[in-house]
Amino acid sequence: MEENPIRIAEILLDLMDVNLIGIEDLGDQGSKTPLRVHIECRGERPKCPVCNGMSYSKGGSLVELIDLQSFGRAVRLIWHKRRWECKDGNCSAPSWSDVDTRIAAPRLKLTDRAARFATRVVGRDGRSVSSVARELDCDWHTINDAVIAYGTPLVEDPSRFG
Repeated sequence: MEENPIRIAEILLDLMDVNLIGIEDLGDQGSKTPLRVHIECRGERPKCPVCNGMSYSKGGSLVELIDLQSFGRAVRLIWHKRRWECKDGNCSAPSWSDVDTRIAAPRLKLTDRAARFATRVVGRDGRSVSSVARELDCDWHTINDAVIAYGTPLVEDPSRFG
């Protein structure tokens, strides 16, 4: 039995190198309101991508991602993304945000695991995009965008032909 709270969060979220900040339950008992799971990246301060110098935190933003259901409830993963800036005033690097494709692909509204799930059940199992959208409590285009982004490389992979 696992008792370490960091490891418990890693197991439940299936994500390494993140801190579980907290969970919001904004619904009443038996509510269908999504659970809101707040996370942040754990790790060392990133180096500047241009000069490899030190960076400093410039604040951050909250990114809401649709995740797989948990305990029969819709889930929203709230990623507390930090913005970074190079400490070298002469460096030409613009500011940048945390990026971790294990959490979510850039510009998609689903977590990586939700996007993989949607691609699998639409592509392999033949479920409709709208049924998956209902299951994850999101819009049709959110699922369709993920299926296209994750499914296109699978369809175009020449090794799939035997």
